[in-house]
Amino acid sequence: MATVILTATPSSQAIHNNVVATTTVTPSGTYTYDYTLNGKTYPNRPATWPMTSGTTQNHSLSVIVKNRNGTAVGTANTTFTTQVPSITILPEGSVSISVDTTDTILTSWVSHGSGYIYEWQISGNSNTYSGNSFSPNSASTGTHTVTLTVKKESNGATHTIGTATKTVSFVAAPRPLDTNRYPKSISVEKTYHGLIRPMSGVDRSYEGDSGADIAAAKGTPIYAAASGTLRYSYYDGNDAFSPNKGYPNDTPYRVRIKLDTPIVFEGTTYCDNFYTHLSGIVRNKGRNEDKKIHVRQGELIGYCGSGRHNMHLHFAVYTDFSSNEKPIRAPKIQTLFSSKYGDKWIAGK
Repeated sequence: MATVILTATPSSQAIHNNVVATTTVTPSGTYTYDYTLNGKTYPNRPATWPMTSGTTQNHSLSVIVKNRNGTAVGTANTTFTTQVPSITILPEGSVSISVDTTDTILTSWVSHGSGYIYEWQISGNSNTYSGNSFSPNSASTGTHTVTLTVKKESNGATHTIGTATKTVSFVAAPRPLDTNRYPKSISVEKTYHGLIRPMSGVDRSYEGDSGADIAAAKGTPIYAAASGTLRYSYYDGNDAFSPNKGYPNDTPYRVRIKLDTPIVFEGTTYCDNFYTHLSGIVRNKGRNEDKKIHVRQGELIGYCGSGRHNMHLHFAVYTDFSSNEKPIRAPKIQTLFSSKYGDKWIAGK
């Protein structure tokens, strides 16, 4: 039998408010890890496994370590206290598919994390496609079932994180993204503290994030949440998660707008809106603040792209434009928009 040590400690990523389970096995080797948290089993997790936390509660955690043959070689258990009434599993959680049927672009969403392996399969087609987003050019026309399997490598082994399926009607041949088919502006039907929802999609934010993550298909139009002056709109090749930094899936176009009319939320004044992970922008003004370009609320400013591994818009509301700027963090930003995690957003509504 192997010697197994199990610990549960606060994550170094304090913004995520996580607890991390860590299993150490002697002798070292290729193993799989089946965790049991408060009586519920989570099989085939990595040796280092993050979980979210919040108000005080005691938890029990155990692990069974298995070798390549699936034989248990050791166990360990521990207890720990978090700051929440219940634990939410993250990142091995939801896997979903969104599709733009006009352009036949399939995109994935995996709840939190990075380093994923994507395997797409289409009914009636023996090929396996990779990537977090793709256009199945070789797919037959008609209605097909698309299956996405998301995997991750850990300690020399590949684990399945989750799967999703979706029925899709393919057009004869996918065509390039046609941005001309989107309106250049939308009517304002409802405002929240003076803002509109900038893009249609599904809220996939996580607690503590500096804004809202809205998942949608690549190329979904993004509209200005409020009127203001562009501070910048450009491709940020030096962004920490840009392709230049080793994240080939990221599309680091970003837009920042100084609001004409600051908003007040819970007693604090906020003056800026920020949009990032765009696949394209309408007005490319770079970082030249002397070049005054005004944007109207509801005006088209760009298109949804990818942040590392998921197609989404990251939308933030900041107090000011400085090194001391403060955002409305999730879930407060959902409260601002009168929504809950997982809600459908509709641009302008």
